[in-house]
Amino acid sequence: MHSKATPNSPFTAFFCFPLAKGNTAVKASVAALFNRAISLAAKSLLLLILIFGFSVSDSWAQTYTTRVYADQQNGSTAGLLCVSCGVTNGPNAVDNTPGFQYTASTLNITAGLLGSVYQELVFSNGPNAPVPSPSTPITLKVGSTASALSLGVLGEITLQAYNGTTAIGSPITVNSGLLSLNLLASGNQAYLTFPAPGVAFDRVRLTLNGGLLSAAKSINIYSAFYTKTTTGPVACDKAIDLLTGVVGSVGALGGVTNGPLAIDGDPSTFSVLNATVTALGNYAQETAIFPGLSAPGDSVRILISQSGSLLNLALLQNFTILTYNGATVVDSVTGSSALLVLNLLSGSTSIQTLSFKASGSFDRIQVRLGGTLSALSSINVHEIQRVGPGPNSSGSGTVKSTCVNTPLTLYVSNPDLTNLTYTWYDSTQTTVLSLADSLVLSGAQVATPGTYKYYVSATRKTCTTESAKTLVTVLVNPTSVESDISVPSPVQYCPGDTVRITPTSPTETKNPVFTWYKDNSTNAPITNGQTDGTATYFISGNGTLSIVGLSMGTYNYFVAVSDSNHCQNDPGKRAHVMVTMGTAPAPPTVVPTVNASTGVPVTLTAAAVSGATIVWYQDTTAAPIATGATTVVGPFNAPGTYTYYAAVQLPGGCRSYRVPVVVTINGPVTPPTGCNVPTSQVNGTTLGCVLCSVSNPGNDIDNDPTNFTSLNATVNLLGGAVYQQLIFPTPGVATDSIRLDLAYPAGLANLGVLSGIVITSANNTTVVRKDTISSLLSLRILDIGSGRFTVTVPTGAAFDRVQILYKGTLSALTTVNIYGARIVAPNPTAISNNVTVCAGSVATLQATPAAGTNIQWFADSTGGAALSNQNTYTTDTLRTPGVVTYYIQVFDANNANCANPDRIPVKVTVRPLGSPSNITVPSTTNTCTNGTAVITPTATGVLNPVFKWYSDPNKNNPITNGTVGGVTYAINSSGQLSITGLTMGTYTYYVSVSGDTTCENAAGNLAPAVVNVTSVPAPPTVNQSVSVSTGTPVTLVASPASGGTVLWYSDTTQAPIGRGSSITLPAFNTPGTYSYYAGDSISGGCISNRILVTITVTGPIVNPNCNVPTSQVNGTTLGCVLCSVQNPNNDIDLDTTNFTTLSIPVGLLGGSVYQQLIFPTPGTG
Repeated sequence: MHSKATPNSPFTAFFCFPLAKGNTAVKASVAALFNRAISLAAKSLLLLILIFGFSVSDSWAQTYTTRVYADQQNGSTAGLLCVSCGVTNGPNAVDNTPGFQYTASTLNITAGLLGSVYQELVFSNGPNAPVPSPSTPITLKVGSTASALSLGVLGEITLQAYNGTTAIGSPITVNSGLLSLNLLASGNQAYLTFPAPGVAFDRVRLTLNGGLLSAAKSINIYSAFYTKTTTGPVACDKAIDLLTGVVGSVGALGGVTNGPLAIDGDPSTFSVLNATVTALGNYAQETAIFPGLSAPGDSVRILISQSGSLLNLALLQNFTILTYNGATVVDSVTGSSALLVLNLLSGSTSIQTLSFKASGSFDRIQVRLGGTLSALSSINVHEIQRVGPGPNSSGSGTVKSTCVNTPLTLYVSNPDLTNLTYTWYDSTQTTVLSLADSLVLSGAQVATPGTYKYYVSATRKTCTTESAKTLVTVLVNPTSVESDISVPSPVQYCPGDTVRITPTSPTETKNPVFTWYKDNSTNAPITNGQTDGTATYFISGNGTLSIVGLSMGTYNYFVAVSDSNHCQNDPGKRAHVMVTMGTAPAPPTVVPTVNASTGVPVTLTAAAVSGATIVWYQDTTAAPIATGATTVVGPFNAPGTYTYYAAVQLPGGCRSYRVPVVVTINGPVTPPTGCNVPTSQVNGTTLGCVLCSVSNPGNDIDNDPTNFTSLNATVNLLGGAVYQQLIFPTPGVATDSIRLDLAYPAGLANLGVLSGIVITSANNTTVVRKDTISSLLSLRILDIGSGRFTVTVPTGAAFDRVQILYKGTLSALTTVNIYGARIVAPNPTAISNNVTVCAGSVATLQATPAAGTNIQWFADSTGGAALSNQNTYTTDTLRTPGVVTYYIQVFDANNANCANPDRIPVKVTVRPLGSPSNITVPSTTNTCTNGTAVITPTATGVLNPVFKWYSDPNKNNPITNGTVGGVTYAINSSGQLSITGLTMGTYTYYVSVSGDTTCENAAGNLAPAVVNVTSVPAPPTVNQSVSVSTGTPVTLVASPASGGTVLWYSDTTQAPIGRGSSITLPAFNTPGTYSYYAGDSISGGCISNRILVTITVTGPIVNPNCNVPTSQVNGTTLGCVLCSVQNPNNDIDLDTTNFTTLSIPVGLLGGSVYQQLIFPTPGTG
């Protein structure tokens, strides 16, 4: 059984003609409402049904009932002429299986006269289908078939109650005969309610009559049911049935596809509304039926989509949502209405939700597509939903916050515990956390800072469906720490001042709230208006703490912060501020007077005060114009006296009284005519220099080079000083220097007097460099007697002025005169100085100018015309040995007429050329064709000489190591030339010399060396084979060729071992073969080929000192009369050919002869 509400309303006949069976069948629908003009056919049909007594009660109460469906059926035909009449799929009207609301039986009359077909829908009185009471009406869900259902067919339908086979009352005929026959579309569905018969009955019969025409007729029956009061909870907001259809001309409409998917509870499935022609008044619709009236506050929510793109309200102008209470329209909202809320379904990228709050109770929702002209021809309907209002959480909002580890209770505002139950969920919306009207978050739920989502829903106790879930966002905020607050450093105020401390937070920017405390460990904050003794506290909206009436002393205050994302600091972790109330400070020490020229800015100076600020004013009452130990005023256009004031200000604003500083401005001076010179000046004294002064302050910037300005300081005044700043009209660059022209009027007795002068270069008020003159190396004394000198000071950064400060010394010299100053451009970054060239050559000189400068070359240190204005200069031919000096002058690149005063010398050393007189070499060197000519030169008057050889006197053919034309040349490091491979003849070679201070000889001025090459002589005649015994000297003899001398050699390469026709060699101790050689030498050193002489040495090797006996004893035994020892010493002498003989006569038996050989050194065992 299905639960269904039974609210009474004006009669409703909802015609939703079902689609034919199958997934691709098209459903069309018509909703015919009594009090809504939709078409003449629909209104007439409703009127017809009213005439025949269809009615329901008038109650608007939310009464929930259960549907009881007929569970049996039977059908038959009548009439002899009814051809092919019958009931198709009869059980589909009583199947009661899943989706049975959308299956139907069909009554057919295909062609017949006066025939009929009927189907009875029976309540069997079983457990699922009790017999209805006599006062219970029966509702049939019917619909057209796939072909159009005309009103003429409806006129052939009758309804009649039966009790078994007994008819109850008369049939009710639905037929007015007044309506057009072609305005109802196929596939529409409707509810037809049969009134209670008033007597017992168990079924209702629907009969389709053939009538007088032979046209085919048919109608679908989906179900028959009645309602009864339910006793248990029902799914109040779940649709129990769906009616679909179209309104408009047949064939000009689309329809509804898969209508039941719009109420299946699955957002991923959908039905499709199609409106192929959007003529006015034509639309496709589907209507969801709910089991009872909605509760107050319920809303409508439709889930829709469009293939390929998202929808907007403008596109939905032909989409309409209606709510009904029975047949009465409660709301009619078009898709473009401002009442609708269009959102993207959570978790989806294509499904959207359309929702609005209904204005009254309703039990059905209809969606339409069509009725107006629009580009939207179809729409997917995923779900038609009725949604109860979610509970209102915690009264005022759905974002709640708590601090880390601080429990938080979420609760429903004004809960209705009588009629509702509440359910709390976590962020998944599926895990239940509580079934009460409140939820306590504690422990791990508040242990970690972050944003967390919880949901709560309400369920009516008579229903099983819950309301929409209300989102409650919980912020678990971290606790602030001291680093989250920025407060001033310890500050000092004067008595009577109001203390003001404004805290800020670099991390907490969401409307931070600051709370002040007098103690870091308590929870008692300072309140606005609080009084503590003489002190009163005020706290502004931005957290500024103001304190009035603090007495002298030191006070500690603490501040905490919180904002929408952070909780207030815990005790002990607040930011600390120390406030000191002190006395008024003393005024500053200033330079009371300053002198300057018109058009020049002036720097005012006061002694810095630790922990305080110097504040400058234009008068005794006005607000400050600057702060700091120095400030710049002016420039002043008119001469005169100007007064400024300085005071000391402590932290918190406490100030001393103001002291004056007088600025005296002098009139303009005649500007100098030079370049890179100062055109204005500022002068004055430092703190404490009471008797110091500056005389004629404009003389060192005028056009008279003999004028000067004097800095006058008191004798032995230590600590005070007098100064002048010379200001250049065009700033110098970092590579520039400053040259000062100064003097001590009494003369320079020694350089120690210069220790009191300090030179400072600056760029406006920024100091670039500071030097004491006595420590500078670039000082040049012009005249010791007059005390005039120049000093050049490097800068290292851009500058526009130079200050000469005189501090006075222990000597009697109290005045320094300043004649002037000028900017000196930097010298070239690279100069090819000390260039060395040879006489008769040119020199190429190079210099790289510094940035912003140009150079010119000169032959003299002063005057003369420029030789060149290029970075590279080539001299004329330098013919005279010695040192030649050229000069570079540096010019300002922006002012071609502005040159540095001094020229830079560049020296060129011209070396002399070597000559034959510097070289000593043999005039003639003799060699033979197979020999090597070696020529060794030496030099005089040349330091570290280097020799070069040539084969011609004009140096066209230099000789290098290698072989040329079969002749091999080799030159060693000392210049010695070795030549081999020359043929017989005379050759001349040439040698030059150069050295550390001498250049190489010029061509045609070389020293010659002659080589005379003669032929090789014939070898000598010699006996080439000689034999000799060991221990015997040998003499070799050879006969030389004519004019030759025999040379003897021990091998083929080494020098001779003897000279002459013979040579005696010492005795050989060892037998063997020995080789010697003989050659002929003639005048000039030529030597013939060497002839081999082989010496063969025979005989034993004698070594008397190596394990041989050196003495002997011999004799005979008894009876050996004729025995003897002959030459007994021959076997122990040094002659290996000698021997000793032991002799015994033949036949002598028994006798013997012997010899003992005695070794000088005993042998070992």
